[in-house]
Amino acid sequence: VVDGSFHATVEEIFVLPEARSVGVGEAIIEALLDDARERGAVAVQSTALPGDRATKNFFESQGMVARSILVHRWLDGR
Repeated sequence: VVDGSFHATVEEIFVLPEARSVGVGEAIIEALLDDARERGAVAVQSTALPGDRATKNFFESQGMVARSILVHRWLDGR
């Protein structure tokens, strides 16, 4: 980060299908946010892959805002 501030990153989050829609994911995110604050983070970020609306919608329901598009190109001809 250019200004020297610390942004925490949620690399992965997974909730078993039978435990979804009852607040488990929300509780995990709240714990992650608390931990990030305690460590001095000024923001939290994550990635939702193209087409993964469920993940995008979940993160948005937790107050996150989509703010960039990552572009990619394979160099080996794929």
